[in-house]
Amino acid sequence: MRKTRKYHHLAAMHAALREVETVLLEGKRPALPVEGDRSPIFIYGEGAEEVAFLCNDDSKAPKQIRYRETEFTLAPLSVKLLRGGGVLFDTHELPETQPKPEFWPVFPKSLAWQAARMAEPLPAAWPAETGPGICVAAPEQQLPHTRDRSDYCWYETEFEVAESEAGDGLLLLTRAADFIQVFIDGVRSFAGPVPLVEERGDPDADSDAYTVRVPLRLAPGRRHLSILCAALGLIKGDWMLGKRNMIYERKGLWGAVTWCGRTLPGPWTIRPGLLGEQLGVGTAVALPPGGWMSSCERAVVTEGLRWWRTEFERPAEQGPYALDLTGLGKGLVWLNGQPLTRYWLLAAETAKTPEIFLNWIVEDRTPGPTQRYYRIPAWMLQDHNELVLIEELDNTPEQVCVVRVS
Repeated sequence: MRKTRKYHHLAAMHAALREVETVLLEGKRPALPVEGDRSPIFIYGEGAEEVAFLCNDDSKAPKQIRYRETEFTLAPLSVKLLRGGGVLFDTHELPETQPKPEFWPVFPKSLAWQAARMAEPLPAAWPAETGPGICVAAPEQQLPHTRDRSDYCWYETEFEVAESEAGDGLLLLTRAADFIQVFIDGVRSFAGPVPLVEERGDPDADSDAYTVRVPLRLAPGRRHLSILCAALGLIKGDWMLGKRNMIYERKGLWGAVTWCGRTLPGPWTIRPGLLGEQLGVGTAVALPPGGWMSSCERAVVTEGLRWWRTEFERPAEQGPYALDLTGLGKGLVWLNGQPLTRYWLLAAETAKTPEIFLNWIVEDRTPGPTQRYYRIPAWMLQDHNELVLIEELDNTPEQVCVVRVS
């Protein structure tokens, strides 16, 4: 793996701590600072072996801190580690910027991709051998149903659009997470929301933090509604749920769905996962529905979630390697039957680094996706490799390639 600036900074910190480990571990613990003290000093040991941590907890202003008759200037949110009165390590002093990595395509020709003959079908079209869906009176969050076996969960129902409700209206998902796709009579009408907000608070509170608004134009009559929910990982901590325990996190749908202010009566059918996942397409256990197209049939590819596959030989050059997923939108990748990564080439202009991190993070506002390259672990590569992916947003993988990373 490429050694980054952060790697070298942490290595220097660990080396400094190793130098003073005996004093830290064998000496008395320092007294706790007075409540509200924004520039505490923690002292271990004594005499020539004395070790001190000078801290500036202010997120904006530098501080002058006096220690043993000497004034030290500390940058915002920084710590100086002193030994014998001299600075051993300063968290604010970063190593020189590392050169940006370079990427070289491994193969001179583009990879030859095959597409699934059929788009990933909606649950109403799943074969009978997959069994019935889970029938519920109202939507239920997906985690008890997907059980960490899939990011995806389908919700389906039918409802009548009255003459008075026809035309432009609002489909309101009062509680939904994370990335939602809405299909009306089998046709995708919505995908989003973007950007996603991480700290949405209590998923059961009376707020619209988890509300998804889908403007639609519907003709009168009976309509078949299919909603695909994709979980994008779990939260980092309870502060993102309004300080509630993390066991209360929700994914999928767990609130009323309304059309023009009227709650859809249900019942609802829940189907965990994608059909291709259940068949084992990603793990190369089975073919996708309809099998694979030959390259000459690619012109008939239509919209919808679709499985893709290609093959490549083990690269001859020294690694490390990565996948350049340019041209794709959002989905999952498997390599040799092993899940490799989720991907989402979301535009970078929506990113915003929290202010508290700006001392260490430099925002790159260059136009383009937030992440384009996905590392390939060396242990996953074989002499002959099969790459399979599911693309959710109608993109095709002609530009996808294996690259070597400097």
